[in-house]
Amino acid sequence: MKSYPNGYVYSMSITDSYRPKTKLDHVKDALKMCFADLPNRLRGYMVSLPLMTKVLLFLFVSIFLWEFLYGASAFLDQLCLSPFYVLREYRISRIFIAIWPHNGPVHLIVNMLFFVPVAARLENSIGSVELGYTTLLLTILVGSVYILVTWIIATVY
Repeated sequence: MKSYPNGYVYSMSITDSYRPKTKLDHVKDALKMCFADLPNRLRGYMVSLPLMTKVLLFLFVSIFLWEFLYGASAFLDQLCLSPFYVLREYRISRIFIAIWPHNGPVHLIVNMLFFVPVAARLENSIGSVELGYTTLLLTILVGSVYILVTWIIATVY
């Protein structure tokens, strides 16, 4: 590549000996530079994540892969938070389990794009054990509030 005083940058190619680079060529070069090192940057980001964030991310993704490989409908019926099963059949474990399944790859990706940075920052400030404990408490709180609200709505209407 050679630059001339008039501002053009010339590059050699097989088809023409000297042609000015267009804006599209510059955009292509910039995109190549951005994505060329993507696997290394992603690996570096994953290595820099705190322990509990990695564990929770691994669990979310592996449970999603499990439901994808073995059929989501039967799997989701066993795990989703249903007020009927919690109140009538006393399956309290559904309150704890309901955060793990996801309803498709877009749902999982969007949740993890939010969860991973927030969890990493929170874990760096409060610690790994406390993040696990906080996640468990918030899961119980949200599940219980959901069950309570749906029970109230079902009895009123």
